Amino acid sequence: MNPMRKLDIVSNAPPDPPYPADLRAKGFTFAIDWELVKQGRTWILCPPEMRPWLMMLWAWSWTNSPAGSYENDDELIAASIGMDYRLFMAHRDQLMRGWVLHSDDRLYHEHITTLVLDMGGRREKDRTRVAAWRAARKAETPAPVLPEFTDVARNTGVRPREYDTGTGSGTGTEEEKEKAPRKRGAGSAAPTVGVDQLVNDGVDRQHAIDWLTARKAKRLPLTPTAWVDTKVEASKAKMTIGEAIHTAAINSWGGFRASWLEKPDTKRINFADVARMTVPGESPEVEAARRAAAKAEEDRQRAASRTPEAIAAREAARARLKSGKPT
Repeated sequence: MNPMRKLDIVSNAPPDPPYPADLRAKGFTFAIDWELVKQGRTWILCPPEMRPWLMMLWAWSWTNSPAGSYENDDELIAASIGMDYRLFMAHRDQLMRGWVLHSDDRLYHEHITTLVLDMGGRREKDRTRVAAWRAARKAETPAPVLPEFTDVARNTGVRPREYDTGTGSGTGTEEEKEKAPRKRGAGSAAPTVGVDQLVNDGVDRQHAIDWLTARKAKRLPLTPTAWVDTKVEASKAKMTIGEAIHTAAINSWGGFRASWLEKPDTKRINFADVARMTVPGESPEVEAARRAAAKAEEDRQRAASRTPEAIAAREAARARLKSGKPT
């Protein structure tokens, strides 16, 4: 064979694919340099009405496998981008400018190939970085050092609690296998009213703490709406909010309702005791004011309980209790 003819055969052979056949975008976006595109001969020579099809052709190749390539089939390429086959063939020279056939019988574009190779490099860097991070985490967490099994463990095969590795292999006790209750995320927690807010609204600090403790035991967080409702109920009962919370605290109520005061087993604030009590560290002036306020409140409640309205309300409550109707 003529050496020159042999050289022609070798030089005309299609090149090998620029990257593996299984390389796909898999979430990597198609980012193109518009400044570089507008300076290229392909864009300049392409008729303006064909430029949208040109961009569709490049972008659609990104989703193929391998990425940035097309099968060597003009009809299939036209159908892929939704273009009429006759229109595609009429402008094929402009649209397919720069696409080169390779040995895998697929077409690759030099600029698109550069983008795919850059994507593959970034993906490999991410994979290396994650692997290094996992290796570092594993090195920072040494494996637990377990003592030798006792004779009982060797003879019976029973694995004591202290030997359990917590791997979830089914060797733990029944108690350990019970699934822990799922906790709510911090982002889902509703805003709540705390002790300081109650104190600012006129509630004694210790009464506020006692009442919130009772609510917590009943799994009743004090939301702003619930706190406003409690103030409304205190107003209905003709009590200050401090008195209402004090009453709720001594009754271990999770809330407060004016109607609850009608129940015969309701404990009420004994203002006589408040007047007689001694508070450590309290100045004489504050003590005198506290006792005077407690005495005045006791007199007010005694007078209020003797009004015709109060007597009628108590009689009505007793009648409802006897009849079994809800209060």
